[in-house]
Amino acid sequence: DAPFTSLDVLAHELGHLWNFNTARVSANRGGPGGVLEHVCDTIAMLIENRAGSERDIVRRSGRGGLWTIGEEVRPGPNGVRNINSPAAFDHVKDQRATWTTHQRAGPLNKFFFLLLNGGVHPETRVSVPRRRDPGVIDYDLIRVSRRYQSLLSRRTLTPNSGYQLFRLAFERESDREGMSGELVRIHNLAFEAVGISAYNIRFTGPTKVTRGQS
Repeated sequence: DAPFTSLDVLAHELGHLWNFNTARVSANRGGPGGVLEHVCDTIAMLIENRAGSERDIVRRSGRGGLWTIGEEVRPGPNGVRNINSPAAFDHVKDQRATWTTHQRAGPLNKFFFLLLNGGVHPETRVSVPRRRDPGVIDYDLIRVSRRYQSLLSRRTLTPNSGYQLFRLAFERESDREGMSGELVRIHNLAFEAVGISAYNIRFTGPTKVTRGQS
């Protein structure tokens, strides 16, 4: 029989608690709900990987291990959630009013997969290059985990952060650590592949943004 829960499922739920005590991104069915579910999915993957239980699977090309959540709870190729193949909802233009918050996480989950693994988006055909050194993904996971921690703890995300404000907040945290030209290009392509475009906006504080010149 399948267990009642697993490390990554529990970590996902703890992500909701972390959000409640920090950024308080809304859980409604609009854009913020999808952002929140994506952040919790990512926390789940990063904690499971940090525990080492999936480290021998991380470098496989998008199958199992790191890219699935709850595979112990729901045995099968997709588990409870498959980050690489988010139930066909992997581009913002596909969204419908009937989408659940978990479905709305699909475009950002696909972004995360492309960011770390590279690949071609099946719908837009945007190609995100794989990092030249295949062993770099473990190092990237550590960097990305710090970035997601900052999104909540520094409250770079706000209660009403939708897809585009998520991109803005993610880019702000990326700028804090500094990135090479190669990484900037990969970030941009991964966002564009799932239809999340940048727009002209600037930060005026940790929880407020205003329109302005880029």
